Amino acid sequence: MRQRSCSGGIVFDGDRVLLMKTIRLEWIFPKAEVRGSDRAAMVAREAVRSLAGVETRILDQAGRTSYEHYSISEQRPIRTEVDWFLMLLEGEAGQASFFPVEEALVRLTYSQEKSLLMFAYQRYCEILPVQ
Repeated sequence: MRQRSCSGGIVFDGDRVLLMKTIRLEWIFPKAEVRGSDRAAMVAREAVRSLAGVETRILDQAGRTSYEHYSISEQRPIRTEVDWFLMLLEGEAGQASFFPVEEALVRLTYSQEKSLLMFAYQRYCEILPVQ
């Protein structure tokens, strides 16, 4: 089984959080693969910047998720571990899709990410109380 490491961001703007819709119509947080000697935090910020077009500031680590799936293109199973970072939007949201946390919980496709959102939002409110 191939092992894959990724890094991603849970980006807050007040009581709203950034979600992305995939080509398979899944709602997820932005993430990208960590390659070579790349640092996970840098990969997470760049993933958010390139996929959603927003600038962020990392506030804290948000946790780690892992999952396995079968890759049709590689014809083998892949285990993916994702290091998540709690981020704050810096500047304008532009065309990025931010949703109230309650709505994001309904939209998110995967239960792991729903749990992660609840943990990250609690930590976010501890660091920067939502107005």
